[in-house]
Amino acid sequence: MDGLRGIAILMVVAGHYLYVNPRSGPALQFLGNLTGTLGGSGVSLFFTISGFLIAWPFWKRKANKAPVAVPPGYGWRRFWKIYPPLALSVILLTPCWILWHGEWALYLKTAAQWLTGLAFVVPVTGKFNPVMWSLVVEVHFIWRCRSCSWRREN
Repeated sequence: MDGLRGIAILMVVAGHYLYVNPRSGPALQFLGNLTGTLGGSGVSLFFTISGFLIAWPFWKRKANKAPVAVPPGYGWRRFWKIYPPLALSVILLTPCWILWHGEWALYLKTAAQWLTGLAFVVPVTGKFNPVMWSLVVEVHFIWRCRSCSWRREN
């Protein structure tokens, strides 16, 4: 599965890094359209595989009739995998965005919302990094699963 996710990531990278001049010939236009299509398909493939891998431990426990579907420590493992890179990117990129765009109040407020976790509960501006919606979806998934009533019936 990790190999397939790696291929999906490479598809996305290829879609982002190949630029084709709109005035180029038909062969290059075809290549540009192909890599753009591969990039879009790579995103779908990556999220599909990731969703499967995230859900797998829950379904395995449910199939084995575990009393609780959530694996022990799952929330904290996901937190330590997600939050440190998120915090590092916010801390490093906020000054860059402020210098680039000059909107101190907006970017400081948005950075504070992401660092405190408020962005997982209330909508924030997408100007800082619009792809962070996927983190919100994952956090909501974890919260939802922690409150699931998948319990073995006696």
